[in-house]
Amino acid sequence: MIQNYFKIAFRSLVKNRLYSILNVSGLGVGLAAALIISLWLISELGFNTYNRNYDQVGLVQKNLIYNGGINTTESNPILLGAALRNEYGQYFDEVVVSSFGGEQSLKYKEESTIKRGYFMEKGGDKILDLQLIKGAPNFPLDPTSVLISEKTASALFGTENPINKIVNFSSKINLKVAGVYKNFPINSTFRNVDFYADFEAFDTMEEWVRNSKTLWQESSFPIYVKLAPNANFDVVSKKIAKVLLPHTNDKSQPEVFIHPMAKWRLYPAFENGKAVGSGLNNILIFAGIGILILLLAMINFINLVTARASIKAKEIGVRKAIGSSRKGILQMVYTEVAVMVFIAGILGLLLAQLFVGWFNILTAIKIEFNLKDITFILRFFSGLIIITLLSGIYPALYLSSFSPIKILKGLRIGSGKEVLLRKSLVVFQFTISVIMLVSMMVISQQLKHGMNRPMGYDKNRLIQIQKSTPGLRGHFWAMREQLLASGAVEEMAEMNTPLAENWHNQSGISWRGKPENSSESFGEVIVTPEFGKTVNWKIIEGRDFSRKFKTDTAAVILNKSAAKLIGFRNPLKEYIDYSGNHYTIIGVAEDIIFDSPYDNAKPTVFFMRLANAPFITLKLAQHYSVNDAVGRIEKILKSFDPEATLNIKFADYELESKFWREKRALEMISVFSFIAIFICCLGLFGLATFTAERRTKEIGIRKVLGASVIGITGLLSKDFLKLVVIGIIIAAPIAYYFMTQWLQGFVYRIDIEWWVFAAAGGMAVLIAFLTVGYQSIKAALMNPVKSLKTE
Repeated sequence: MIQNYFKIAFRSLVKNRLYSILNVSGLGVGLAAALIISLWLISELGFNTYNRNYDQVGLVQKNLIYNGGINTTESNPILLGAALRNEYGQYFDEVVVSSFGGEQSLKYKEESTIKRGYFMEKGGDKILDLQLIKGAPNFPLDPTSVLISEKTASALFGTENPINKIVNFSSKINLKVAGVYKNFPINSTFRNVDFYADFEAFDTMEEWVRNSKTLWQESSFPIYVKLAPNANFDVVSKKIAKVLLPHTNDKSQPEVFIHPMAKWRLYPAFENGKAVGSGLNNILIFAGIGILILLLAMINFINLVTARASIKAKEIGVRKAIGSSRKGILQMVYTEVAVMVFIAGILGLLLAQLFVGWFNILTAIKIEFNLKDITFILRFFSGLIIITLLSGIYPALYLSSFSPIKILKGLRIGSGKEVLLRKSLVVFQFTISVIMLVSMMVISQQLKHGMNRPMGYDKNRLIQIQKSTPGLRGHFWAMREQLLASGAVEEMAEMNTPLAENWHNQSGISWRGKPENSSESFGEVIVTPEFGKTVNWKIIEGRDFSRKFKTDTAAVILNKSAAKLIGFRNPLKEYIDYSGNHYTIIGVAEDIIFDSPYDNAKPTVFFMRLANAPFITLKLAQHYSVNDAVGRIEKILKSFDPEATLNIKFADYELESKFWREKRALEMISVFSFIAIFICCLGLFGLATFTAERRTKEIGIRKVLGASVIGITGLLSKDFLKLVVIGIIIAAPIAYYFMTQWLQGFVYRIDIEWWVFAAAGGMAVLIAFLTVGYQSIKAALMNPVKSLKTE
């Protein structure tokens, strides 16, 4: 009997090709989208779980009271590591002070590369969970040795064995390769860690690190911990909360806690001292999108099957009249559903395989599915069975409930509650689609809002180079003269931080009238006098730094936010105190946005130094191409240090990279919005086709009586367009609520305007009209003679 049902199912699919294609296409596209999203969700939820110490590793962070709010940072003094070991050692297996994952120039013979990596104290291998593939696993690591990743080994040594080879780090120190470790998985916080060396090597390389070993106020180092077997993160955090208080002179009241590795991805940020689940929100949002897209495809299936009930009714009536049971009818319907779902599943797999590469590029992760993986195959086909049961339950019950007497008497079926349900499902589909369209437009507007924000400097043709080797230091004037003489550079300056982020913050700044208990934090930027001309900043009060005034080394320029915070009516007649020195305020500049373009500008104080800051900032000349100008710059800088590996960063590119998260969200929501619209249109097209078939004779009579093509098109289209409009009306307040909540995560944000809803609604109506209109016009143009011959 089952074999017979399969024959009937295939015969029905072939006979009704259009509806079969619509059903299989819609469900296949929905399955592909849901499959890709589910694989992404698995990757996100599995972040860092490769680490065998996943449940025990954490990052030491602290909350500080600044500017009336709580600021959370992972930057700590080296001395805190020793304090945790000495005072709370019973709670930890490892306490590891580390460098931040900064870039270093690595050189072996003629090969060089720029890689990120960590210098870590003893126990760092337990934090990273390194998996050596070459070399002996001897830990702790010798301070004169280094471990490198597979990627680094390939870049520097090719097929040569790297063990015991000497690698130069930024022309400062030579380290011997003791081993090669397996690349970290893409869904790892440490995925870009391409070398691992002992912290003592960092100490040898950098004088400021050596000086920091005795300074509690030098908070420049992350500290990782591995808890003892029976320790608990919450309990230990409470124990160590006040460890910094005896060593703090300001009013920031530091409170130390441990952020577990298990929460790094889901709760990556902190607001007012509390972890916020932006990562978790992304997972929930895209899980919801995947479910909704699959649901839209299933609704299409249900609608098309039930809409064609009148065509299927006679067959079912005859089968019941000759003795088929309701169970038999249910089996027959479910067999047809199962066949279509299976075909759609194969199509979904092929589409997912085709587009997963694009999705990997979009999300900067690597997801893949192996068709030889039995577990994956079992899960996928289990999902198809569930979809079959859910998609087929209503059509099977509906079709098997028909009375054979009513059917064979020719009484009309498919009206009343069934029609209302079908219309409700169409409304639901377009409600979801319009919500996604509104979301897409709001994210797009917010992205443009941030990208168009005045940054306080001219980013065009502006580059920055870190002086990572000793040979590039101490030659400011000679470099500047040669670079300007080359014609490739309009101006050059030096500063102590990248333009795209401020590395230095200070809370020890005082001024006349400062409230006694205040603990404001300021950005600290040290520049040479040419900085203003190089970046083309705007001085709104006073003057810029100048070498003509020797006293400018004891002067500062405030940004507008700092001037507002300090509150001087006439700041040019005032001074600030910092580190026991008086600094005269000579100017106020427009805010330069160093950090997130969506946050308030940080109050910042600019100090002047005559030379020898670690970053070179260059304005390229207009009459040279960028490539020619950069080539000349590289040649000149190499003359000062032939061994230097220059890592040139463009200000406009670095700024654009700050919008990566919003761009990714926009691209993903755009793609899935159009997938949702596509699925809805497939269903609408099928329903419009069915309606035109059912009303063929009516259309013929109307044409004979003089109805125009436009009139008939409007008649057939208006009912569907009404449903779309109802969907828009329902979607508007829902979309407004959710996107308003999303925008709360940005300080610098847009207001949602009415035209967004009008545009999304208009787009939905237009797409629906084109979909329905095509079939309506086709029906209206049919010869009325043929229409009236239709049974």
